Amino acid sequence: MRLLRCRVATVILHLRTFFTRIWLCCTNPSSYKELRGKSFWSGFWYLYWLLVVTTFMSAVIFAVQAKVYMPKIHTWIADAKETVPDLYPVDLVLTLSGGQLSTNVEQPYVFPLPPAWEAAMLVIQEDEGGDNNNGVIKHLLMIDTAATVEDYPQYETLVLLTKKAAIGRDKNGLKVLLYSQYQKENVPPMVFTRKVYEEVTAKALPFLDYLPTIVISLVISGVLLFPWFLALFGVLGYLLYLLIVTLLSWIIAAMMKRTFTYGELYCLGFYGLTPAIVIGWVLERLNVGFSMLFTVIFLVTMGMVVRAFTSSTATGVRPIGVQKKKSGKGK
Repeated sequence: MRLLRCRVATVILHLRTFFTRIWLCCTNPSSYKELRGKSFWSGFWYLYWLLVVTTFMSAVIFAVQAKVYMPKIHTWIADAKETVPDLYPVDLVLTLSGGQLSTNVEQPYVFPLPPAWEAAMLVIQEDEGGDNNNGVIKHLLMIDTAATVEDYPQYETLVLLTKKAAIGRDKNGLKVLLYSQYQKENVPPMVFTRKVYEEVTAKALPFLDYLPTIVISLVISGVLLFPWFLALFGVLGYLLYLLIVTLLSWIIAAMMKRTFTYGELYCLGFYGLTPAIVIGWVLERLNVGFSMLFTVIFLVTMGMVVRAFTSSTATGVRPIGVQKKKSGKGK
């Protein structure tokens, strides 16, 4: 029992030290002075455990969301099984030939958004920003072979089928899928009718019953397994990332007249990534940020860290003009 208490106390001490280091790396550039001279593997394992923590927290959040939305998933599956079979019109025939689409109906042809899906679509739009330039979604799908990519927003549809491409959107903007990528000119025409649609949906819809099991499996794996493996791959990615951005850190140090070796800045970079990882994790939960934000935060952090070192502490050499005191009694 005493041995167990000692081990628990040791673990708590290590955790306290680890989280204190995270706090200091984010709030106190001067604390990096005590990290100077730390080995490569010390920084490696620090970064690994930092990524384990952030990945584990993401997995826990996903687990909570899955618990909250699980009843809605069952409802969505039931609605899909009832709604999807009747989405495709009986009289519509789509023909794809030579990478170009043609129909037998007057255009633009509208697939209305099922009433049961409207609420879910509003939630998705809110998650993606809601006030973007893509417009509001009022239709499930529209067909207009005379339309272009630039016309997409005015159609207020989830998917627009034009003569040469299918156009949709995600949080990053428009997504254009050219038919010619999947059908060459010498390939026989593809004809899609209500009968073909029914055959496809009859085979696909039963797989929706496995969706809750898949979500539960992802939750369990996400909490127990993913943090360890994803953190390892994350560290390997950051090793390559630091090879490049450490050069920028070295330039910043030179501009501030601080002399560091590349290896010193590389090892300090393991800890300098902390604010960028923590802030990036928080902003990702809030759906906020831009593409270069991570690098900007890292370089600002390293600039503050370099500035915290005086010339003498950065180089390990006394400033010019300062002589070592003699230890003898006299001349």
